[in-house]
Amino acid sequence: MNHSRGLIAAAVIGAMAVAGCGDTETTETAAPSETSATPAPAAESTTSTPELSDGVLTVEAVDYAFKNLPESVPEGTEIKLTNTAKEEIHEMVAFKLPDDETRSADEIVAGADPAGPPPGEFQGVLVAEPGEDGFAPTGPMVLTEPGRYLFLCSVPTGADPAEVIKIGQEGGQASEAEGGPPHLVHGMYGAVTVE
Repeated sequence: MNHSRGLIAAAVIGAMAVAGCGDTETTETAAPSETSATPAPAAESTTSTPELSDGVLTVEAVDYAFKNLPESVPEGTEIKLTNTAKEEIHEMVAFKLPDDETRSADEIVAGADPAGPPPGEFQGVLVAEPGEDGFAPTGPMVLTEPGRYLFLCSVPTGADPAEVIKIGQEGGQASEAEGGPPHLVHGMYGAVTVE
């Protein structure tokens, strides 16, 4: 198992299985390398001021980053996902990091133990097909506790959206779909602090 696939297996244990996908509801980056096994640093995808509407933050999934992901949000913020990519399906898996975790998102993703536990406590997953608003198979993603949260996308590059949805509906994980390296290898991850 290579580093990136192992990280995904460790990071999203049960995310799509727990989720079981239901109905589905740009900043361009360079073309990803199909052979990359070391995660690229997360794309510049954060903003200093969150754009909240009635306590909801809508994060935009692009190939391969989360746009409008601020450095911090208030406690109780609900996260929604919209996918403006034309071909790639994206997910946003959330983990609450332990209070004593001080590494950056780049360090956490790069240093993850492929056989180790997830990086934190699973909080939920959002899935969005190309050009669609996302759906929340595990229920709404509301960040109710103060602390840091890591978000990542484990969908393999070039995966067929229908295959990803089917795998989720059958209790599998998005990372099991056929394709290249997972999107997080190209920098599709980030962290937010809930205050």
